[in-house]
Amino acid sequence: GQTTTVDVELVSTASTETGTVTGLVRDNGGRAIQSALVEMIVDGDTRSARTDAEGRFRFEAVPVGTYDITASAVGLLDNNQRVTVRDGETT
Repeated sequence: GQTTTVDVELVSTASTETGTVTGLVRDNGGRAIQSALVEMIVDGDTRSARTDAEGRFRFEAVPVGTYDITASAVGLLDNNQRVTVRDGETT
């Protein structure tokens, strides 16, 4: 399987509270996984991103709430992780 690490950085806007979800997808040996598919469902819509050469991904303008993030790559097991974006906190 693979290990998924997710860091959350919050960004406030004038009318609504949103956050930016960034993370890193690595294999069990700690090596970055390039081009892994990372998905999260936000307000009923699936948002998708591909990891860069260093295994990083980013979702912007994510409303405050709790979300499940799934990372998948050829030859590796899918990995799910839950992340909570909170008003005024960095998780």
